[in-house]
Amino acid sequence: MTKFNPSKPFKLLYLVYMISCVGDRLWTFAIVFVMQELGGMRLVGINQLFESLVLMFSASYVGNWLDRHCRKNGTLTIIGINNVSIFISASLLIVCLTIGKNTVLYPLYLTLSIIFCAVSSCATEGQRLAFTKDWIVVMAEVEEGNTLSSRNAMMTTVDQLSTIVAPFVTGIILRYCNYPVACGVFIIWNLISWIFERWLIFLVYQQVPELAVRQKDRNEDDETREEITSLTVSKTSCWTTLFYSIRAYLRQNVFPAAFALALLYMTVLGFDGLAISHGKDQGLSENVLGSFKSISSALGIAGAFVYTLTEQKIGVRKTGLLGLIFQLSFLWMCILSVFLPGSPFDPVGYAREWSFESWLSKFKSSIYLTESPENSPTNSSIIPLVSEEPTQSEFDLTSEKASILIFFFGMTMSRLGLWMVDLSVTQIMQESILEEERNTIFGVQNAFCQFFSVLKDILVILLPDQRTFGLLIIMSVAFVFTGLLQYIWYLIKTKNTSKRRNSLPETENGQELQTLRDPKVVE
Repeated sequence: MTKFNPSKPFKLLYLVYMISCVGDRLWTFAIVFVMQELGGMRLVGINQLFESLVLMFSASYVGNWLDRHCRKNGTLTIIGINNVSIFISASLLIVCLTIGKNTVLYPLYLTLSIIFCAVSSCATEGQRLAFTKDWIVVMAEVEEGNTLSSRNAMMTTVDQLSTIVAPFVTGIILRYCNYPVACGVFIIWNLISWIFERWLIFLVYQQVPELAVRQKDRNEDDETREEITSLTVSKTSCWTTLFYSIRAYLRQNVFPAAFALALLYMTVLGFDGLAISHGKDQGLSENVLGSFKSISSALGIAGAFVYTLTEQKIGVRKTGLLGLIFQLSFLWMCILSVFLPGSPFDPVGYAREWSFESWLSKFKSSIYLTESPENSPTNSSIIPLVSEEPTQSEFDLTSEKASILIFFFGMTMSRLGLWMVDLSVTQIMQESILEEERNTIFGVQNAFCQFFSVLKDILVILLPDQRTFGLLIIMSVAFVFTGLLQYIWYLIKTKNTSKRRNSLPETENGQELQTLRDPKVVE
């Protein structure tokens, strides 16, 4: 029976993770406004694309670095790098906001700020990797009963709550302070939170001595042992580490399920700038978009609790399958919306009018290299922090807004299934991967997720017109369907493995022989 009442070490872990998430979310949300002030959406886009690329190439190295160091020193170092990077990035932005764009050193300061912002994002992923993929597994094994699913759900809830709280706090700070002062406030917050994070990590580490030890699996074959040794030797070259990291990721029995989760990142069906921009172009007001966003966040939290209850009834693997089916069931409504009245979908018309010169001209206009009426200051893409209550007429399905309302309804409801899948695959990986290479494998997983996210950004750049957004919707649902097929393959593969394992003779100790990477029986 799962224990829902967390122990003192878990309460401390939740607290340090909450402080970390809130600080990171505050800065992530605030820097969009600061970059918008300095260089418009072009600078925002450059910053986000550079950040995604850096995350894609560094995620596996960060995970491998954590595996090569003790948990306490590795995590403290990552947290230090994160807070120092935010301090430097914010300080440079204060200088940029103060000295003016015509100063000779302005481009250098801005470039360095973007670089340190990307370093901070890498460190943030390292923190999340350590707390939610490694520490939590060791601590759950110490407690009696199967507590991992409920602990994973609680960590997800903390993360989701930070996405709700941080924008409001950032909005209040930016409303009453100018941008340089606001950056100073975020610097002070991160320095203070750094002190509390270090203190709490020491407390958790002292109360759970098992965190000081990394268990090694003695059943691996010679090739696997050589691979793990190559990953844990600090003198290994970067390219050798990358090669062994990817090969280790591919040989996992859980690889099909992990890759299925990575495929879900190739999507425009999320509450980011793409979907919001699409909704605004189709005539939805800020308050309607805000309502869908709030419901989406609530469903994310609900998904974590539904996952915990479902996992206890039918097992973690079947819960993942149920989540994918639930998600896909609502995403079909997004495809339906493409063909409903009011939809701008017209790829044939776009193809007839398309030319490289016009595409390049609109691309330059979108990043402010040339002036365009659409990019005037009066047409801001930032959603106001305060808006009026949505009226019933804005949700009228008989109007031309039927298409976009069905689109957002399907996308919003699918979030419940998405978080069930995310938590299921995460727990399957936590229980299947060797402890001594856990961070490495999860690092490669994050790199694949970032790869598909960058692929989505590239497709949006190539197909930027509203008339082709329907193609991106169809491709997004196709990737989710492919992920479902991958996950079904994983279930069939592991089921056959379990049957072969059960047919093996018992060892001298009366225990069944287990092949490397067999998933734990959780159903």
